[in-house]
Order: sequence, then structure tokens, then C-alpha cells
Amino acid sequence: MEQVIATSLKECMPSFKAFLGSLLRKIPSYKVERRPNVHFFRELLARYPPELPKVEINPKEDLAALQYTGGTTGVPKGAMLTHFNLLSNAVMYNKWLRSKPAKDVHLTLLPLYHIYGMTMVMNAVISLAGTMVMLPKFNPEEVLSVIQKYRVTVFCGVPTIYAFLVSHPAIGKYDLSSIKFCISGFAPLPPEVQRNSWN
Repeated sequence: MEQVIATSLKECMPSFKAFLGSLLRKIPSYKVERRPNVHFFRELLARYPPELPKVEINPKEDLAALQYTGGTTGVPKGAMLTHFNLLSNAVMYNKWLRSKPAKDVHLTLLPLYHIYGMTMVMNAVISLAGTMVMLPKFNPEEVLSVIQKYRVTVFCGVPTIYAFLVSHPAIGKYDLSSIKFCISGFAPLPPEVQRNSWN
């Protein structure tokens, strides 16, 4: 028999936001009929509380992630990353930028499931309790506006993004003086884009 687990967006929200969302009818609502094959998520959690097993880990040898990447060949392959790999990359990145706890503001358009976004944005920022400003897609004026509004200090991008930004006609309208570092990855950054600074 088919089994169904039902939940609501409101169950994942703070109570005040859930109440306000319902009041303003911003959250879809649907009555789920109770049947033998219908299970309610909250009830399942209460009935079967998660018990995390205690596992011995060797950080330098045990895998934490199989990060799939095309690398330079374009053929997807699983890069085997240990716990130590991930931590040391985050620590080295933060040392290189001279980052201080809870000080830097990173702007990223990078997908966090990619090694570049995961290592240089997510892991590094979380390890120092930094701020991450995330945009779902690239819009040059939105990026420039966000840098100004949130006083972004570190921006991780790809060469195409930098090429668009440094040649954008509205770039002079924005205060980008908060930027300390621009990191480029994924492909070589053309020298003409490197020289064409936005400061």
C-alpha cells in the first residue's frame, strides 16, 4: 500500500511567522484527511525520535563528502574529501584573507553544492560565524546594489561575472569601497578583466 507523509510549511517556521502567514493568507493551507496510510510528520517525529549513532571518526582518513566535479576534463568524477580536507581548506582560506570571527560579509552567487561555493563560501564563512549574502541568480545591478547595501567585504565569483561587472555602465553609481577581496575561480581570469578594477 502507498504510504504518504504529510507536513505543512508552517511546521518549519517560527510560530509568529507561521501565525502571520496564515493570517495574511500567504501560506497555502490544505486539510489532510486522516487515513491508515497517511502519516503526519510531527507525529512520526514524536513517535520515533532520531537516535544518532556514536561513530568513531578518523578526520584525516574518513570521507566526509564525495564532491562531484568536472574539473578540467569536463567528465564528472567524485573527489574524495576527508573531514580534515574540508576543515583545513576553510582554515587556510580564512588565514589567507586574514578573516576575523563574525566580521566579514561574503556575497555569493555560487551554488553551494559545487566545491568552489562549498569550500570558499559556505564552510569558510560558517567556521568563523561570518555573514553570507546569497543571490539566486546573477543580475549585475542587483549585485552592485547588494554590495553597497550590506557592505560586502568578500566576493567570490567566476570570470564571466567579473567581466560583466567591471564593464557595466552603472558601476560608478555604487559605493563598492567595502570590498577587500574578490576571489575568482572555475576558469582563468583574463588579464584585461584583472586590470579593469572597479575602484
